[in-house]
Amino acid sequence: MKIKIILAAIVLAAISFTACSSLTGTTNGTTPSNGISTTSTAYLNGKTFGTSFTSLYSAYKAAGKVDLTNASNLLNMAQLASAVSAIKGNAKNTTFYKEFSAGAIASSGIINTANVDNLITTISGLNLSSFINTGNNGSSTSTTTNNAATAATTAATLASLFSSIQK
Repeated sequence: MKIKIILAAIVLAAISFTACSSLTGTTNGTTPSNGISTTSTAYLNGKTFGTSFTSLYSAYKAAGKVDLTNASNLLNMAQLASAVSAIKGNAKNTTFYKEFSAGAIASSGIINTANVDNLITTISGLNLSSFINTGNNGSSTSTTTNNAATAATTAATLASLFSSIQK
């Protein structure tokens, strides 16, 4: 019960952080010459994606593993899951995808034009809904087992992505 309350608090914090971060413009609403709007929802979601990914990467480098028992990492996972849910279903040639990837690149020193597509494709292919919905589900054994299996798969995939980044 205590874990559910903590995870629910983390999810609520992630949602409020994402909502608040979308209210702050990054360049006074200007659109650079490349046609990317720096105040669009896609761009801001991309920035959240990049910031969360970078925070998880830093924690991975410090701990030597993806630690999904750490509250800060869980918060970053909830933010990453929330941001990446917005990109699902958007093809690479859409304006939304281009603005999302530009936001991810702008927010991070480790995401760049060479790896952004692979990171978005790989992470959006993961089932991260349990990181958003944790605490909202019942306490059934199947839910707990599915969340544990999802967390293990997610941790392994993130570790693989992190180890491929040379920083």
